[in-house]
Amino acid sequence: MRAVIRGGRWVNEHEEPLDPVELHQVSRQLNRIHSFTKGVTNLTHDKIEILSSVLDATPDQERAILKILTMSKKDIEQIL
Repeated sequence: MRAVIRGGRWVNEHEEPLDPVELHQVSRQLNRIHSFTKGVTNLTHDKIEILSSVLDATPDQERAILKILTMSKKDIEQIL
């Protein structure tokens, strides 16, 4: 299950409301994220979505994320 924030609401990847089980999974994941970032940074919707994705990333995705994080601002702007 992949939950995302759309229009200020948690929905699944098909933009349908989450069922009670999915909501519980999101709640557990948010608790992990809050514990990780407590006192370190302000959480935004984008940061929550990024951190949620990172928690479930494959090794290939992890390497891609690391590559993006080390790119210069100019290089990042070119791909956006």
